[in-house]
Amino acid sequence: MDSESFPDRFEHADPSRIVTETFGGQLGTWGALLAAFGALSLPEPGGTGQRAVLALIGAAGAGLIGWEMRRRSRPTRLCPGRDAVGVYRAGTLSGVVPRGEVVSYLLEWTNTVKILFVLGMCSAATAALAWAALTMAEDAWSLVMGPAAFLAFGSAFASSWRTRLRCEHFLIPRPNGRNEWVMLSREDARRLREGA
Repeated sequence: MDSESFPDRFEHADPSRIVTETFGGQLGTWGALLAAFGALSLPEPGGTGQRAVLALIGAAGAGLIGWEMRRRSRPTRLCPGRDAVGVYRAGTLSGVVPRGEVVSYLLEWTNTVKILFVLGMCSAATAALAWAALTMAEDAWSLVMGPAAFLAFGSAFASSWRTRLRCEHFLIPRPNGRNEWVMLSREDARRLREGA
C-alpha cells in the first residue's frame, strides 16, 4: 500500500481498518478526587495558607481532568496497510510509516508484578479503611476520606491491570524523529499486525 492510499482524514478511511489508541483511567480518577477534595475542603475554616494549598490541590485536580479530556478527545489513530501504516494525529494524516518501523514494546513482567502487588495491597488496605469509615465513622471527614483513599488506589490498580495485562504497547515514529508511545487493546493490536 502506498501513501496515496491513505486519505487526509481518518473519517474518510474504511472504519474497519482504523485502530484507535486507548488509555488507562488513573489520571482522570485522581484528577476528579483531587478536584473534589479541594472544592469540598475550601469552605472549611482555616488560614490563608491552608486555603491556598487546598486551592492548588483543586487546581491540580482540574488540570489532570483537563489533560485526560484533551488526550481522549484527540487519540492517535492508525490505519494499517499491507506495507505501511497511516498515522493520524488530531484526525489528520500526519505521516505514513513503514510497517517495520512500528515496534511492539514488551513491558517487563517483573515490573508488572511489583506494581500490581503494591497497588493490590494498598487497595486491600484502603478497602478495609473505607469499610471501617462507612460503618464506624462519627465525623464527615473520616466518612469521605476512607472511601476516597480506596477509590484512589483501587482505580490505580484497575488501570494498571488493564494497561499492563489487557493492552499492548507500540512505539510509532513521529516526524520530529522521536517515538510516540501508543497503547492498543489486544483486538486492535491484532488488527494492526494483520494489516489490510
